[in-house]
Amino acid sequence: LAADQRGLSNHFAGYGEGEPTLAWERDGWVTPVVGGAIAQLECTLWAAHPGGDHTLYVGEVTRVEAAGGAPLAYLRGGYVSVGEP
Repeated sequence: LAADQRGLSNHFAGYGEGEPTLAWERDGWVTPVVGGAIAQLECTLWAAHPGGDHTLYVGEVTRVEAAGGAPLAYLRGGYVSVGEP
């Protein structure tokens, strides 16, 4: 996600309030991707590993696109700027 998409990050982490404005894009992708994100990955299922009450899915990346901009980074309980000491 991009640095200005904190609300979306919080929503998917279960900390957001209400529904965020989420723009899905297709534009040649097989599956919808999050609009405004600075990186997009498309994968096919490569393996599934059961682990207790979870399943770990491993994907084979089949398409990658990246755009310029500041990425959203989360470290030690808070959002930080990339490259910040």
